[in-house]
Amino acid sequence: MTEGAHAILTPMAITTLSLLNEHPMQPYEMFQLLVRRHGKELTAVNPGSLYRTMAQLAKQGLVGTAATIRTANGADRTAYRITAAGRTALRDRIAELLHRPVPERPDLLIALSKSHTLPRREVITALRERITCLEADIRELDTLLQNGRACGIPRRYWVTTEYLRARAATEQHWLRGIVDGLESGDIDWERADSELVR
Repeated sequence: MTEGAHAILTPMAITTLSLLNEHPMQPYEMFQLLVRRHGKELTAVNPGSLYRTMAQLAKQGLVGTAATIRTANGADRTAYRITAAGRTALRDRIAELLHRPVPERPDLLIALSKSHTLPRREVITALRERITCLEADIRELDTLLQNGRACGIPRRYWVTTEYLRARAATEQHWLRGIVDGLESGDIDWERADSELVR
């Protein structure tokens, strides 16, 4: 792909370019910064995936080499910078994603749409376990938010954590209502399949 050509940016590419938009840095430095700012909640980040993403972005002309530093043990470490084409691609993609919601198809939607095939008690047990997991997620996100504030990290870097916390809390609240409906009988469950057949 030539420099300036349209590129569809993956979540990892967006993350990488946004870091380089701050200043040139090495992939491992990016990894450390992401963990410090966001924990693991945004993308499945590891140093290897950052190096692979950087190589792809370099092929597309969206990043370039800023400097190569030789370490004490003789290894070369490359710091990258965002190019003008990379900055344009980043801004265009972020604006596109912010403008309107894109239909998401998480596994939960598929499972919920077919959950009537399971016995009521099994669904209740599964949803209660999910609610417990969400409680743990919310506690972890609360810790990240507290740490961000305590460290003086600007809020712009952890608004995503606020969003994830709000989403988890909303899902948890809604699922509790579904469990209550199943337990009280407000949601007719066992008859669902026979009603569809008729």
